[in-house]
Amino acid sequence: MAGPAVALLLTKRRERSDFTDLVPWLETFCDPVEIDDDDSLNFWIRKPATLGAPPDLDVTEAGLFNLSHDNNFGMGGEDYSAFTPPPVQGLALFAGSSGRTNHLLLGYVALVMARRFSAFIDFDGALGYRRRLLDLVTENETRRTEARQLVSSLPGVIKEVSWSYPDDYGSHGWSHVGDAEFLAAWLEHPEFHLIK
Repeated sequence: MAGPAVALLLTKRRERSDFTDLVPWLETFCDPVEIDDDDSLNFWIRKPATLGAPPDLDVTEAGLFNLSHDNNFGMGGEDYSAFTPPPVQGLALFAGSSGRTNHLLLGYVALVMARRFSAFIDFDGALGYRRRLLDLVTENETRRTEARQLVSSLPGVIKEVSWSYPDDYGSHGWSHVGDAEFLAAWLEHPEFHLIK
């Protein structure tokens, strides 16, 4: 079963080959680290305390994690003009498995990478819900209000970004996009989870 995912929104472009410079850093807390044919990175987190995660987090429940270029970045017409500077590229970061441990590990690795790249984090949906809210319409406005109340209670920058993909279904929705300060606070929140 696939796990949660986030996108790191970069304000400076990175080339595909730039992932190789991350391998030595990843190897300080991951084993193994593998580079795929598409230059994405697969890694298994073994030392979560290195990321600032709780030292008692049981990594035996952790699965594979992957970092790759987000080939869908900007295809949904997302408006990032509220961010300064606006992002120019996305990196997809996901956990191959679900469960609380994988949500936490993904959150902590996303936090460290967001700080390292000065990136924003696209949570791929409305925080407060465990899956994407597609085709947000009036009956879901209560959920949107609840999500706004939740995120506004935390420090840092958090914005709503709407999107619409021209697929066969005409899918549209919105996502929370925040900064590292927001993610750090969200990780400490008792209801923390990412979107699956």
